[in-house]
Amino acid sequence: MKAKEFISEAPLKDYEPMGDFQKPGSFNDKRDKKLIQNPVNTQKVFKFFENTPYDFRIFPVNVPGLRQHSETGIVSPAYIQKMFVKQPEIAATILQEQDDDTITIVYVSNTGAGKVPLTPWIMAHRFGHAIQASNRQNGFYTWGEAEKYLFNVVNEQIEEIYNRTVRGGSRGGFNTGNTEYYNALFNIIGTQRSSRQNQITRPYEFLYELFAQFLQTGDVKLNPFPRELPYGKAAWGRKSTLTADTSYDDSELTNAADSLSSTMRYAFDDVLNEACNKIFVM
Repeated sequence: MKAKEFISEAPLKDYEPMGDFQKPGSFNDKRDKKLIQNPVNTQKVFKFFENTPYDFRIFPVNVPGLRQHSETGIVSPAYIQKMFVKQPEIAATILQEQDDDTITIVYVSNTGAGKVPLTPWIMAHRFGHAIQASNRQNGFYTWGEAEKYLFNVVNEQIEEIYNRTVRGGSRGGFNTGNTEYYNALFNIIGTQRSSRQNQITRPYEFLYELFAQFLQTGDVKLNPFPRELPYGKAAWGRKSTLTADTSYDDSELTNAADSLSSTMRYAFDDVLNEACNKIFVM
């Protein structure tokens, strides 16, 4: 069963830029400031989140001094009040109408190495980072479980399908020694733009990208596991390659991907359920 079959469509409950985006503040990229206030982009934000199972309230805020709070994760109402002690009206707006089915996200900057504009997709991706920050600090249980599942399954599949022994890591099955395999596989089985353009160079980014896909569509879609998996840097004009065991036919390679995507859908739904009635600062 697809996630969109058991969730109800819920439009974005609120999207309200606050602060003065014509002045210097926590957002320093002119493209972000224009996007955040652009009516066309605002409609894209509402459309992006229309397939989520819960009500989202999103507040991009441009106030000097807020960048120090970037990627904080879950915060309390008291934290918000202290954060906006000089702007009590902003705190009041953020804290009103928070209820059991609402997820509130306060964007105070657009951090990240890629300098990518704050499109709806990047908002969703960055929300994943805020949840991961909450996992590190407060033990956000369901995100940790999603992370463990992804890397444990991928480790098992690399061993079983490609006969390559890999080691799990202490953190959710992830092991840096497997990075070349992870990156190569995620760029092939991923259906989102970053994989299609071969841009996954850090394995954890794939988890955030799958989460963004789920937020946009209520689904996770993966390509079949490849029969040949080129990985690493090219040597003498060719990359090293893992080849699937001959016992795996095309249907089994497809089933391996379908099984992973199905469980990730349920895992991400659990993540959103745990995020309800919480405030995240990103």
